[in-house]
Amino acid sequence: MPRCNPARKAPIRNCSRETSREQEQAQQQGPPEQVIDQRPARLGAAGHGCSDRRTLPSQRLEQRCQLACRSGELGRGGGVLGDVEGAARRRRARLATRKPRHEPVEGIDGGRIAATEAISRLLTAQVSLRNNRRLQAAMRCSRLPAVKTLESFDFAFQPSLKREQIDSLHEINFIARKENVVLLGPPGVGKTHLAIGLGRRAVETGASCLFLPATGVVAQLVRAENEGRLEERLTYFAKPKLLIIDELGYLPFERRAANLFFQLVNRRYAKGSLMITSNQSVGHWGEVFGDVMAAAAILDRLLHHSHVITIKGESYRLREKRKAGLFRPAEVVAQ
Repeated sequence: MPRCNPARKAPIRNCSRETSREQEQAQQQGPPEQVIDQRPARLGAAGHGCSDRRTLPSQRLEQRCQLACRSGELGRGGGVLGDVEGAARRRRARLATRKPRHEPVEGIDGGRIAATEAISRLLTAQVSLRNNRRLQAAMRCSRLPAVKTLESFDFAFQPSLKREQIDSLHEINFIARKENVVLLGPPGVGKTHLAIGLGRRAVETGASCLFLPATGVVAQLVRAENEGRLEERLTYFAKPKLLIIDELGYLPFERRAANLFFQLVNRRYAKGSLMITSNQSVGHWGEVFGDVMAAAAILDRLLHHSHVITIKGESYRLREKRKAGLFRPAEVVAQ
């Protein structure tokens, strides 16, 4: 039986013979190719090739483009070209959204103004910024449908409207006295324009305002009553210092809606100002609400401490058509 020798020695390799073979192969292949560093050299302050970490981002982008051109990676779709273009786009976006420095700070850096004057200007700018933000938030909460001011109202087109009366309301003193404003007139004479202008002026003075169409108010009250949240909704409508209800009378209401509207007027009576625009005279509100007694109760509380403005004139929306001779004012009234 043959013996197993665990300590068998490994065969001895002829290193000198293998070395000679490698040298022969190297001579046949020729000298090794020289690896050329294609990275662009960064020049320092003295013009020598050295690493300068203070290279500007635009210079770094240019260096990457040069490297891509040398290595032949441009034009292959994506790759270095996509990275360079993406970085350039991101940098342009950052520069476009970067906020400019305040003028007072630049004045201090340039030595044109004193530090106290710069602080005063910065505080003024901060107060103005906060006021603008407050005004924008209040405008969103007011739900005013458009940007209309009293300065843009054409009083010459409505000679029946007294400018002095509107100017007195523009002072917004009626809100402090908790008085109501009722704007009456046919469609298109500018009732909603005046209501929005007064509401915007109220917001600018710091008073809370809420603008809603009459149909929307009644719909919310009916829905709240069905869901058992009528008291909550009445409290919500009672919070603003000025509540503007637009286009009352264009659509008739049911008796249930009249009772709900009376509760709203009664909740705000002597507690907040209410502004209503309507194309119906107060004598026809019994037909609007479908209940003469409810209409009388509403008018009793609404007209007590109120300003009633009646506008008699032609429609702003149709004046261009009238000038073109498409119809006569009498034809519109007849329709």
